[in-house]
Amino acid sequence: MTPARFAYFMIVVTTLALVVVWQSTVQRKLGYEMEGLTARLAQADADRVVYQAHLSKLRNPERIVDLVKWLGLDLKPREIASPDTPAAPATADAPAEAPAPKSAAPAPDIKPILRPVAAANAPGRPAATRKH
Repeated sequence: MTPARFAYFMIVVTTLALVVVWQSTVQRKLGYEMEGLTARLAQADADRVVYQAHLSKLRNPERIVDLVKWLGLDLKPREIASPDTPAAPATADAPAEAPAPKSAAPAPDIKPILRPVAAANAPGRPAATRKH
């Protein structure tokens, strides 16, 4: 065997050995990553079960009624007016809503302030000229 063939043979064998080592390293790394993801999945499943139980507990009507009674809140059924129907006139049981207090100074008009910002961030405007 000539020295050139021996060198070629050694390069091929060394390259194959490095590929095998590299593959085993990648495989081990992926195994650790998969083990971590499996643990995270198990923890997420456990959290989901706890949250689902907590949510069903919060949605339980009997529990809500018990809490309202325990807090001493009023449980009288009330009618809620739909947006289509006008509000009912005031009665002795339900007083009319008080009008909102008028402030001494009128609220400032913010439309002139917002227009330049809206124009600067318009979708059709190039991104380089947009203000962020």
